[in-house]
Amino acid sequence: ISAKSEDYVNEIHTCKTYGDGTDDLRDDEFGRGFILVAPGGSTNYPLKRATCWLRHNETAGTMHEALHGLMPDGFEVSRRGPFARESYEWDIILPKSATFGGQTLRVVENGGGRVRLEGTNASVNCTLSQVSLYAKEFSYVLRHTISSFIFVPSDSRLGLKRSMVTLS
Repeated sequence: ISAKSEDYVNEIHTCKTYGDGTDDLRDDEFGRGFILVAPGGSTNYPLKRATCWLRHNETAGTMHEALHGLMPDGFEVSRRGPFARESYEWDIILPKSATFGGQTLRVVENGGGRVRLEGTNASVNCTLSQVSLYAKEFSYVLRHTISSFIFVPSDSRLGLKRSMVTLS
């Protein structure tokens, strides 16, 4: 097998919306939920390497569009949910060998870009949730040599008792 594990290591950054009350999460009256900042960006104004306003229930495609240009080429986004109280999770999967060196996305928490989600204790957090093998494609070459012995009767014309044939 000719694959190395480092060829298939991905960082997975997970962002989650959540609340702990009885009411569902929702965006504010202007449709604002939260803003994410990519590693290396600034959560202070002026924001650097930041998304536009995101809603609490963005599709994977819309989240991908918002992160385009902030993440390495080839990243993927998947979404899970809805969960209790209309919360969601997004996994942002970096391409193989791309890394932010232990940093992850951050949520703008103060100023005009602070989280605008509504609901009891509504918020968002992002974590570097996994660094793992994530093999989407895998190929290998198997080389094997088969040896077999053929026994030749002792009364054969050639007088051979045994001959070896190698197949490959």
